[in-house]
Amino acid sequence: MQEMLPIASGLLLGGLLAANRLPVYVRVLLILTLATCATIASGESRVSWGFLIPDVAEVAATCAATFFGLKAWRRYRVSLANDGAVAIIRRGAKSLTVRRRAD
Repeated sequence: MQEMLPIASGLLLGGLLAANRLPVYVRVLLILTLATCATIASGESRVSWGFLIPDVAEVAATCAATFFGLKAWRRYRVSLANDGAVAIIRRGAKSLTVRRRAD
């Protein structure tokens, strides 16, 4: 149960990074910050700061899986739109509606 915080943090961060373009150093800083918060919140830091390393790995792995999963899902939605299905693709404040082409 103590490992739920790094996993939940990674899910939220992966969703945030998939929606926004942030520099690499900001991404790394966010991963380290969330992993440190998870280590402190679970009480592992009282035993040893060595527990920070697995928490960083958990946050980073979950973040990467969420990021690439959302990117693949968006690519799938775009491919459906190109095959003639109706899809709405949202990018920032702009929305683009793709409709079936009249052949």
